[in-house]
Amino acid sequence: MSLARQFTIVGAIVTITAMSLLGLWVAENIRSGMLRSSGFASAILMDSFFAPYVTAIAETGEISPEQIAVLNRLYTDTLFEAGMRSVKLWKPDGTIIYVSGEVLIPEDVGPGRIARAAAGEIVVNFEDGYNHPDLSTPFIEIYVPLYPIGSNEVAAVGEFHQEASRLQEAVSAAYVWSWTVVGVVALAMMGALYAVVLRGSRTITQQQTALQRAAHHAEESARQNEQLRIASDKTRLQAAEVNEQLLGRVGADLHDGPIQLLSVLNFKLTHLLSNKTRARKDEWKDPAQVEAKLRNSLEGLVSLNTEALEELRSISAGLVLPELVDLTLESTLELAISRHEALTGSSVVYRHHALPAHTSHLIKTCLYRVVQEALNNSARYAAGADQLVSARATSEAIELEVSDTGPGIDQTRLESEDRRGLGLLGMSNRINAVGGTLEIKAPDGGGTLIRATIPLVGAEATNWP
Repeated sequence: MSLARQFTIVGAIVTITAMSLLGLWVAENIRSGMLRSSGFASAILMDSFFAPYVTAIAETGEISPEQIAVLNRLYTDTLFEAGMRSVKLWKPDGTIIYVSGEVLIPEDVGPGRIARAAAGEIVVNFEDGYNHPDLSTPFIEIYVPLYPIGSNEVAAVGEFHQEASRLQEAVSAAYVWSWTVVGVVALAMMGALYAVVLRGSRTITQQQTALQRAAHHAEESARQNEQLRIASDKTRLQAAEVNEQLLGRVGADLHDGPIQLLSVLNFKLTHLLSNKTRARKDEWKDPAQVEAKLRNSLEGLVSLNTEALEELRSISAGLVLPELVDLTLESTLELAISRHEALTGSSVVYRHHALPAHTSHLIKTCLYRVVQEALNNSARYAAGADQLVSARATSEAIELEVSDTGPGIDQTRLESEDRRGLGLLGMSNRINAVGGTLEIKAPDGGGTLIRATIPLVGAEATNWP
């Protein structure tokens, strides 16, 4: 449940409860105020009505029959028309002195109220009606303390019952008005608070959504970073292994090639010098004979030196490729193929389409090594059967394929990285270094297919370690 909905439910309960209590309090205060106002006005009227008789009551404790007759006429002619339905005079001790001519109100209604009025309090009460056919309308019951002129002691208590139909209508109208105001205020408060809370709830929801997305993104980034770290560690270990194997191969090539030739050359030079030292002096007296011996020896030494240099150049060419700098990609692939054909005596079919004229040295070196290694593997394991090199370029990548129709590569060897040789690891690392992909397949018809896809965008910024 949203925050705004929760606030609406709780706020509605609290507001309705608070406003109901407030409405009841306001309505009751309005009713009490109107009753007091009406009662005080009637009290002033009754005080002036009984004023001539209060002094006599204070002196004698009663009023004469003539005064009662006058009061009855005043009641009939004036007070009854003004809505008075009962007029009584009481002594402070609760003894009745005067009752209007037509007594409709029961005499035992307000003894306790008489005591309160005798103590100096104006008592006003609202009666909905009495159990009498002529008294079904509401009345205001008023008890007024009456004082003689110049005295602070209550001489009598006046009791008046005034019809209050109009007052009840006014009170009802005031009730409606007060409840309407309270309701409008409550709705306005609820609407304003709901708008504020709704806006805050939406903001909180948006922030929660943003935080969830950020947390998910952070979690995903952490997962990708962990994968990259694992891949980086794996690549680093593979590169170290490849480097060690490469260094071992270079060392073996140097030992088995140039070092052997240089050792022979050193041996012959040593042998030549030792023969000269042991030879008899008469053997060196004939210049022609000396020249012939030296020529033969030097020709053999030059041949050994030349062979050693060729071996060193061959090994050096396998490590760096400075000749690729000025070549196009098409010529680079042709160079790799021609060198392979020259070394192995095999024939390679070369097909290309829409290769770019300008390609980074990194991409050319990468593709050269891939073709070189793939053709060498084909010559070693497939005897160079139907070797085919195919290269084409799109707007986004260069696609290279090298295939043969030999017995095909072992699938378990492809699936196990531990069983991959130096050549396959080298090709995979080079392709990964330029952000490409390498696929090695054994088609159902036989043979091996190596497919490399190298993106053109961003390859310039990638460095081979």
